[in-house]
Amino acid sequence: MRLPAAWTGPKRPKHEYAGAAGPPPSPDEDPVPSARRPASAPLWPRTLPRPSRAPSRRPGWIYAVAGLIVAAVLAWLVVLSPIVRIKHIRVDGITGALEQQIRANAGVVRGKPLLLTRLGPVETAVKKDRRVADAHIVRQFPDTLVVRVTPRVPVIALANSQGQVDLIDIEAVRYQTVSTAPSGVPVVRSAEGAAVTDTALRVALDVVQAMPEGLRQRMADLRVSKADAVSFSISGVSVVWGDAQRSELKAKLVSILLQENPKTIDVSAPDTPITT
Repeated sequence: MRLPAAWTGPKRPKHEYAGAAGPPPSPDEDPVPSARRPASAPLWPRTLPRPSRAPSRRPGWIYAVAGLIVAAVLAWLVVLSPIVRIKHIRVDGITGALEQQIRANAGVVRGKPLLLTRLGPVETAVKKDRRVADAHIVRQFPDTLVVRVTPRVPVIALANSQGQVDLIDIEAVRYQTVSTAPSGVPVVRSAEGAAVTDTALRVALDVVQAMPEGLRQRMADLRVSKADAVSFSISGVSVVWGDAQRSELKAKLVSILLQENPKTIDVSAPDTPITT
C-alpha cells in the first residue's frame, strides 16, 4: 500500500523560485512582500525632491562700507567740491561806488566752501563802512553769496570848516563827507558861526523830520543857535522855529501860513504865530 506523500504546502508558480524566469509582477501586485516592507513605506518608491541650495549671504559689513563710501562722496560733492565754492558775490539794495566797495569787502571769502564759510566776519567787514546802516548775508546754492545792504539815508548835512558837508542820517550818524549836499537835504550851520554841537544836531533832526515831505525838500539855510533855537527858509520865506518843543504843531502852522505868501513866519510861540 502506497502511503501519500508528505504535504509541503501550496504550490507556487515556477517563476517565483530562485533563478526561475517568469513574467514581471503586475502593477497591482506588491513587489516587496509585506513581511519585509515597513508599514509606513509607500507601495511604490517616490522620487525625492532635490534639496534646495541656501542662497548665498554677503557679510553685512560689505553693505556698511559701501554706504559709508557713498555718503563720503556725496558729502564731498556738497561741501568741498569746486562746484560749491564761492565764485560770485551779489550785492542788493545799493548801486554805484558803494556797491563795488561792499563787493570788494566781502570778496575775501571768494574761493572758499560755501557751506563752511562763516558769515559773521563777512557781515562785520561789510558794516565797517559807515555808509552801511545794516547788512545781512545769505548763501545761494551752489556758489553765490548775497549781501543785502540797507544804506544810510541823509536827512541833513552839516557844513564843516573845509567847505564840505558831512551827511547825517536819522540816527545822527555822520557817515560821509561830500562836496555838496544832495538835492532836498538841508545844510545845517551854526547861527553864531561856532561848531554845531551834538545836541544842536538832534534839534535840527527833530525839526526836519517834523516837516511834511513836500516842505522838507524845500528847506534851506538851516541854522541852530547856542540856545538850540532853529531857523530856516522855505522857498525864500524865513521861518523862525524856536526850540524843538511842539514840533508837530509848528509844522502844521507853517504849512497853513505859507498859503498867505508871507515874507516871514514865526512859530517859536505856536499859540500866537506871527507872519509878516
